[in-house]
Amino acid sequence: IFLTINVTCCILIPIYITAIFLIRASENMRPVLKAVLTYTLLIGLVLDIFLILAIYNYVPWAALLIGLGLFLIYMLSRIIRPIETWTWLPMGIFVVIMAILMIGSVQIARINLPIEVSPAYNISTDIAKGAIKDKFALGSGPATYGYDFSLYRPQSFNQNYFYNLRFYQGTGLIAESLPTIGLIGSIALVILLLSFVSVGFYLLTTGKEYNKVYSLGLFSAMVRLVIYAVMAR
Repeated sequence: IFLTINVTCCILIPIYITAIFLIRASENMRPVLKAVLTYTLLIGLVLDIFLILAIYNYVPWAALLIGLGLFLIYMLSRIIRPIETWTWLPMGIFVVIMAILMIGSVQIARINLPIEVSPAYNISTDIAKGAIKDKFALGSGPATYGYDFSLYRPQSFNQNYFYNLRFYQGTGLIAESLPTIGLIGSIALVILLLSFVSVGFYLLTTGKEYNKVYSLGLFSAMVRLVIYAVMAR
């Protein structure tokens, strides 16, 4: 559950920004309602960034920065054209996120975070290698990573502090897919992910006469989710 929370905090940033752009660009909304909704979303955005700072050590920073950088690239290149008086917002958020990353972890709130353990990358890689040797094509079957972990975990894991644990998820989508759905399933999964990302880039880049703010915000959030899924449990 906690992993879901910290990923959600990162995904919400482009969604907040997109919602603010759309509200400010609305011509049929009354000024009072527009102001109320805008500042409500700004407060939510600030609270979201505050929570990211509070859980600094658990934030998927690579996914967060790549997703926000994607948002800025399309906006600054004028492929996506939000309302001009608010173009400073994503740039300001990017500067704030970079400042948080450079400052590092700061104890700003008393949060007792749950301990969530996942296998190290080298452990997941060793398990994937062992499974591929025995079941090259199709793997052991979907949702059977716990079986693969018990069967192929290296002897060095017995010297680990968590030697008595059995993990049912690998560290990263690819490291988990290789033992369970084999090389054929993993290749199909990679093709599916690359197709999704490439089609998203293509549709955002073409048709510059359309202002695709909706698509940019949602695609930026989805790219963060895909990157995090590939890198972490």
